[in-house]
Amino acid sequence: MRGPGLLLLPVMLTACQVLGGYEEFEGGESAQAGSGGSGGSLQAGAGGAGTGGAGAGGEAGAPGVCAGKTTPPITGGPAMVATEIGDYNTVSKTLENPACAWVDRTEVTFEQYQEFLAQVKVTEEKPTGEVLQPEEACEVGNTDLRPDAACIKGVPGGQGTHPVVCVDACDAAAFCRWAGKELCSGGPQQSVSRNPMFMACSQGNRHSYPYGNVTQNQYEAGRCNDSQKPGASCPGGSCANEVGSNQGCSSPEGVLDLVGNAAEWTGDCSSDSCDARGGSFLVDASDAECAGVKPYGRLTHRIDLGFRCCRLGN
Repeated sequence: MRGPGLLLLPVMLTACQVLGGYEEFEGGESAQAGSGGSGGSLQAGAGGAGTGGAGAGGEAGAPGVCAGKTTPPITGGPAMVATEIGDYNTVSKTLENPACAWVDRTEVTFEQYQEFLAQVKVTEEKPTGEVLQPEEACEVGNTDLRPDAACIKGVPGGQGTHPVVCVDACDAAAFCRWAGKELCSGGPQQSVSRNPMFMACSQGNRHSYPYGNVTQNQYEAGRCNDSQKPGASCPGGSCANEVGSNQGCSSPEGVLDLVGNAAEWTGDCSSDSCDARGGSFLVDASDAECAGVKPYGRLTHRIDLGFRCCRLGN
């Protein structure tokens, strides 16, 4: 995201090509880089567990730049949790110039997305509602903020409190702006250590998975909802679960489903594509990790691609 706030104007939005292929964490580093501290811990109590509408995140409880801070004002979407971002020093394995940021506790749900569509008055006759898309690349061609109807027909499992999917990057960016947030990104330089989603997942760039700890940094089948999850009871064998239902797939601060379940759009974009992070229920363990990144054309719609929002600290 590049612009603050919500602007209300009738608009037409943009088309892009689909790209493929995974990227590695910048500089070829993996999320496992370094076993030392991050120059400060990731401090925050978990936000409220509600899945319908905005909620207040927990206050930070440990020393660091997030200590004593509460959730910035937001207008919709999941509750938020604080996490530290900064410039990761690959030599000292520490976080320099730390700042506090906030990340949605769960993926955005169908219910929350429907609330957004109602608020911005999206109708059959006016499918773009009154939302001005924040990116120039979304100003022409993206004519509908609703989840893609053809894509939705192929979605296994339920809707409701399941992660909203079949939305493109322009739709996701518009939702986050409406909610008083932004798509999670690494900022103008697209630095992974300044992406709140990655930093919450990797515990300050120390682990490959959100459930990692100081003695273990290994993949555990079944902790998160990827294609290796045992006992999946979904049409075709796999589907997204309700947000927050995979309690084992949690960061220490209570941020859920940062890997697996639905892959998540980010605000790290080129002129014609944006990165998605974390993998999904369709990918194997090698891609369902904190550093897993795949670029898609901005207008891509997939049954396993949703999003969550972030915000810089107050």
